[in-house]
Amino acid sequence: MIAYSALVAWLVALPLYQSIPRPPEFALAIADVALDAAPGDPRALAATLDLIAAHESRYHPLASGDGGRSKGAYQTPRHRTPADIAGQTRLAARILGEATRACPAHPLWAYASGRCATSYAAREMERAIAASLAAAPELATEAELPEL
Repeated sequence: MIAYSALVAWLVALPLYQSIPRPPEFALAIADVALDAAPGDPRALAATLDLIAAHESRYHPLASGDGGRSKGAYQTPRHRTPADIAGQTRLAARILGEATRACPAHPLWAYASGRCATSYAAREMERAIAASLAAAPELATEAELPEL
C-alpha cells in the first residue's frame, strides 16, 4: 500500500509542466483523491490530475474558460464545479473516470472535448504525462518512510 505522505512527496518531486509552479495544496488534494480512486497504484492518476490542473488553469481554482462554461483549476463544467480545491480535484477525477470508460485508449481526448476525438491539446497532455512519469522518482514504500 502506498502511504499518503509518500505520494505527496512523489508528486512534489515530479517535473513541472511548462515550469508552472505547483502549489502545495494541489499536491495534497491530488494525493488524497488519487489514493481513494486508485489505491493499488495511484501514480498515473495523480500525474494526470496534476498535469490537467497545470495545463487548464495554471492551478488557479477560480479560473474561468470556454466562454464561461468551464470553471476551476481543472476547467470542469461550471454548474458542477465546487469552490474548494479538494472538491474540484474529486470532480476532475470523476470526469476522468467517465472519460476513461468512454475512450479507454485516450481518456484525455474525452476529458478535453467530451468525445473520443483527438485534439492537439490532448495529444500534448498525453505526451507530457508520459514524460513526467518516465522522469518521476521512485516512490517510497511505507517500510522506507521514517517513523514519526
